[in-house]
Amino acid sequence: MASTLNLRPALTSARIVLLLTVGNVLILLLRNWILGGSNEFNFLFHNLFSGFEPLLIAYVLLIVNQRIGTVVFWIGTSLWVLFYPNSPYMISDLIHVTLRTNVPTDSSSIPDEIVDRVVFNVLIVFSFAMLSVFYGFVSLKIMYSLFRVRYSASVAKTLIGVAVALSCVGFYIGRTIKAEAISTKENLYSADFLFHPIEAIGSIWPKLFPSAEHEYPYYMMILFGIVQCSLLLMMRNVRNIESNELVASPRHGSGRILTN
Repeated sequence: MASTLNLRPALTSARIVLLLTVGNVLILLLRNWILGGSNEFNFLFHNLFSGFEPLLIAYVLLIVNQRIGTVVFWIGTSLWVLFYPNSPYMISDLIHVTLRTNVPTDSSSIPDEIVDRVVFNVLIVFSFAMLSVFYGFVSLKIMYSLFRVRYSASVAKTLIGVAVALSCVGFYIGRTIKAEAISTKENLYSADFLFHPIEAIGSIWPKLFPSAEHEYPYYMMILFGIVQCSLLLMMRNVRNIESNELVASPRHGSGRILTN
């Protein structure tokens, strides 16, 4: 292997992930306490764990990277690609704010306590969703680094593109398609494609093909892809802002803006 990976940034990100996870769990518990023991959003714990799965796989691959061969590495990569859509998928959990809150149809007569509950719920679901997206993006960065070291930057970028594209498909599948061929489940999950691949594919194929008769799913997937790419670009630009000195330090002169 031509170069090795530096594990220190991964350890730093792991600490950040742990702190953010504990913080969000405490926030949800606090929300439940404020609203008198309400627990209708405890399902977020399960969904957040699902969003953490691709990051866990990426961390494991990072740790054992130098001790595994190509076949094992690609098996791990396949698992990561399969579970990565779970991370950005949590964005769609915002739909539960309206589904699980009894909001009157007449917006002019909504009681204050309902408004307060909606605000609490929006904040909680949004926070969990962004944390899950963060899990996914950290795993993207880890997998990009692994492929860049093992192969090349172009191969790594191709993998990221494939993962983002498949996550758009996974977003549509998870939110709208029922697991009709898998009697023990209502919705399709990443694990269904691992343990029930034929049944899972059989559930989604009629919903996507022929494409001319199913335009709406593709519009949804394209829109979600735009959202993901926008978030990735924003995170990248924030990192660039932190790494570049935009305002001159005193030794460069007061008030002068640096461009590089």
